[in-house]
Amino acid sequence: MNLARDCLHSIFWFLPLADLARVSNACKNWHRAVTLLRPQPHVKRRFFFQSAIACSHAIRSPLLRHITHVSLGPFLFDTFAAGAMLQANPNVSSLHIHENDVVEDKRICALAHHITIQPMLRKIDLYLLCNDSGAVILVRAIQSRPITHLRWMNMHLNRSGLIETPFILALAYMFETIHTLCAVDLSHNDMSYKHARVLLRKLVQNPNLTHLNLCFNLLYDPCLPEIANMLTMHKKLSRLNLGNNCINNAAVLTDAIEQTSSLTHLDVSYNYLYGSTYLALAKIVASSTTLHELSASYYPAFLPEIETLIRSIQSSKSLTCVDFSSDVQPIIADRRMWHAILAENTRLKQAFI
Repeated sequence: MNLARDCLHSIFWFLPLADLARVSNACKNWHRAVTLLRPQPHVKRRFFFQSAIACSHAIRSPLLRHITHVSLGPFLFDTFAAGAMLQANPNVSSLHIHENDVVEDKRICALAHHITIQPMLRKIDLYLLCNDSGAVILVRAIQSRPITHLRWMNMHLNRSGLIETPFILALAYMFETIHTLCAVDLSHNDMSYKHARVLLRKLVQNPNLTHLNLCFNLLYDPCLPEIANMLTMHKKLSRLNLGNNCINNAAVLTDAIEQTSSLTHLDVSYNYLYGSTYLALAKIVASSTTLHELSASYYPAFLPEIETLIRSIQSSKSLTCVDFSSDVQPIIADRRMWHAILAENTRLKQAFI
């Protein structure tokens, strides 16, 4: 088929690697078009590799040097094919690995090697079930690699039980030495409040932090002063997620939130918050000019102070999205009050109740 090469490039760019390998064997014209394939503007190449065969196709593909986002499926990240594919492409900027079964230390070492050979890595997403020694190996590998580009790190490692001290100490030392991180996600780790305090004291030293996710852990009120200190000192922190923990009195954070001008997203949903916390949040909602999203879904029962918080939305100057949903009972008995709030606050775009 004698199509213009630009037309062939536009078509071939969206083909999977296996199909692209077959297309290159069709004729000389198509083979040359595939060989000279260049990235299309505004299109990013993201690939989810589920088998070693797919990795082998990637190694032989001329598009390999343009692949920047790689996601490795279960039972694949420690294989020879996956290692060869990553080693042949030094331009990977985002690496996502999801493994459902328990990962042994030997496989963790293979993963650590894959991470250390990627000089341009900016984002790491790890959803692994491993023991404490394997987590320490992984953290030290991330710390030993060139760290000038690392911006985003999601680590969900120890879902088989409570995180132990060696892993926390290794993670704290990494946060102390890597100051380029903009986003840190340590959710779903069953991390205690004592360990969280150790990590928060190190994260305070990072001036570039903008996103912090600590949901689905075991955080209690004693770690809140450290979070308040971070809010006060960090002028760039815009998203803070503390949902699904064991926090009672989050009113400690309100003074720090009022002093910061960067926080745009706050999630304190599904904690065991006291009524005084909802009154403090109502004051913040009414006065803040930067807070755009607020999630305060309650559990296990509705408190009268929650209605005070909801009424404060009516005078909010910045909120565009709120979430007050509950699995227990409807949050407002009189829905007409909620409709009045929506009618009054024209800035509000999304509301979950």
